[in-house]
Amino acid sequence: MSAPQLPAGVLRLVLATSGVLVWLIVALVAPWLAPYDPFLVVGEGLAAPSWRHPLGTDLIGRDLFSGIMFGARTSATIVFGVALIVVAIAITVGLVSGYLGGIVDDILMRVAEVFQVVPRFFLAIVALAYFGSGVDRLIIILGLTSWSGLARVVRAETLSVRESAFVEAAQLFGSGTIRTIFREILPNIAPTLAVYLTLLLSRVMLLEASLAFIGLSDPNSISWGYLAGSSQAYLRSAWWIAVFPGLAILMTALSLTSLGDVKGRRE
Repeated sequence: MSAPQLPAGVLRLVLATSGVLVWLIVALVAPWLAPYDPFLVVGEGLAAPSWRHPLGTDLIGRDLFSGIMFGARTSATIVFGVALIVVAIAITVGLVSGYLGGIVDDILMRVAEVFQVVPRFFLAIVALAYFGSGVDRLIIILGLTSWSGLARVVRAETLSVRESAFVEAAQLFGSGTIRTIFREILPNIAPTLAVYLTLLLSRVMLLEASLAFIGLSDPNSISWGYLAGSSQAYLRSAWWIAVFPGLAILMTALSLTSLGDVKGRRE
């Protein structure tokens, strides 16, 4: 008898979840398990992968494996810092807009549309050039420019749920606006929000990597985009400097996107 095979959707979910968990675990344990300080010169420059340096070294002799581990920590910090800002703004705006409707809805959605059409990449370049590079500033800039799409999703889901029988029953029994929103509506739209947020996080991670690639990363933090960007002049002579950070970015982004896609189909 042949071994039972997992359905394709379940297999994708397992692989995506595993990829995200590996990223988060590496981010958490990097300071303790990384063999070297990512800024410390520990060998010859552009040394090929070896037992001492499994992923090789960069231009000035820093261990690339340690850099990728600390890069996971930087990307996770930025992604989840942005997520906190996005969730706080989007849920507030979307719930208020969808539940109250009328002129409040019109005003809030016009504001959301303004943020939605702003080119985040170029706005981030201008803001970072003006205020200076830094993880905290990058989190704030990306958070303040990434909430509008999720807010519109929250509003649409709120509009579909607020006419439900259980919401009307809660109102008839004297439930106030705030209680109705947070006790009746928000728990019922949370699964949809989690799916969209997962997809949003993958885009935020790619945007952060792109900014670091062109040199707009925090000089005090190692990031995958910075490691990939520093390899541009050595693609032929030292392929590992670009390949390994690029694979880290690719696999993490694919895991986040696949996780959101699978969860969305299951919903």
